[in-house]
Amino acid sequence: MKIFTTKDSNSSLKLLDQEKNVIGELLFSFINGLNDKIYFDDRMYRIKHSGFLWYDKSLIDLNENIILKIDTEKNRLFYFGKNTEFFTIRYKGWWNQKHILYKDDELQLTINYKQKFFGTNNFTVRVENNFDNNLITMFLLYLFNFQISAP
Repeated sequence: MKIFTTKDSNSSLKLLDQEKNVIGELLFSFINGLNDKIYFDDRMYRIKHSGFLWYDKSLIDLNENIILKIDTEKNRLFYFGKNTEFFTIRYKGWWNQKHILYKDDELQLTINYKQKFFGTNNFTVRVENNFDNNLITMFLLYLFNFQISAP
């Protein structure tokens, strides 16, 4: 199991591996959710919001191809890579919140967040050894952060 941490600033959230190397970065706009991006693997991806109250989100590359899409009604995540894959997302907790990602009922990753009164957002990401798609990890981290910071 790999354990990742985050480093928060005013306009970005960096995902760090166990050696404190930057895996990717979430870039936030001035208005929450309007022009957010993910910088990963020397590429920029754009977050597109749709649906009722912007609940449905997609990750789009610079060629306007959909890479990831979330179906919030059924708590599913679709990955459109070489092969189309789908994952199930489960949510737990209220004070100590947790997002859990499954593929075929097999645990892939867990994102923990502990509510704080003051301070920065600190997430802990636990990734199973057989899961190696860090772009999905970055997208889920964005979804969790967007859910927490939304008014």
